[in-house]
Amino acid sequence: MPPKKKPSLKADNLKKRRRQIAREKHVAGALAGAEVEQARTVSLRRETQKKRRREADAASLEDTAVRNNYVLGLSYFSGEDCVGMGETYCKDRTEADNWFCKAAEKGHADAQFFLGFLYENGDGVEKSLSTAATWYRKAALQGLSHASYLLAWLYEDGGEGWERDLNEAKEWYRKAVDQGHEDAQGCLEDLGRKDADGSYDYETGLNYETGDGVEKDFAEAAFWFRKAAEKGHAYAQYFLAWLYKDGGEGLERDLNEAAFWFRKAAEKGHADAQYDLGFLYEYGEGLERDLNEAKKWYRKAADQGRR
Repeated sequence: MPPKKKPSLKADNLKKRRRQIAREKHVAGALAGAEVEQARTVSLRRETQKKRRREADAASLEDTAVRNNYVLGLSYFSGEDCVGMGETYCKDRTEADNWFCKAAEKGHADAQFFLGFLYENGDGVEKSLSTAATWYRKAALQGLSHASYLLAWLYEDGGEGWERDLNEAKEWYRKAVDQGHEDAQGCLEDLGRKDADGSYDYETGLNYETGDGVEKDFAEAAFWFRKAAEKGHAYAQYFLAWLYKDGGEGLERDLNEAAFWFRKAAEKGHADAQYDLGFLYEYGEGLERDLNEAKKWYRKAADQGRR
């Protein structure tokens, strides 16, 4: 077999040259593609910037229109030129409602508040506490403390087709406090003294029990505690039970009544009432002695941290 010929130097150089040309061609192609892609990216960026400017301009125009609607509503609400164009505005709450509504539907918090006010008072519109609450809530959720405060009022007072809900009232008073409303804390504390129906029977009972502002009178205290207790007020049930357990100050001792009201409060989860009911069962006071029942109620009290 004849030996292979070595490639000549000329052929070897030609091969290298071809490879170099091919390499340069690929690089040139890649650079050309990069330039096209870069041009496309620049074009897209410019289009995006133009679009954003158009959107920003549109948003700015819309914000201006919303504010103008609100200010017009304010002008008709107050009968003063809030626009600042030197025009004369007659007080017209119906027209105010029209302009406030345009702004409120676009999310303007102050307009939402004023709509709530108009519907709460039936001023220029048909009175509707539920509609008022809807607009107050929208404004409150945007941080307006006075909207949270007046919404709490609606829940505290109820009436005219709107159901009282003291738990909701507490939540909105708390929110108003967190938002910095100066009167909300006092209302929240006052609400804590009310019974579920908004009355002050429990508070009055406490006054007669302690002699706070009135002459101490356990019989009178029992009367007011009973009124609150019969409406399910657990603390009133508990204090009424203690009055009957101890007697005195014009009230006759009655362990059967004490056991009855301790049970009512205990069944509502009142830890001290659960403990005291256990005590009555342990010693057979006001009911038949039953150590198993005593253990049961002591255990329920202990589970709530009562020792």
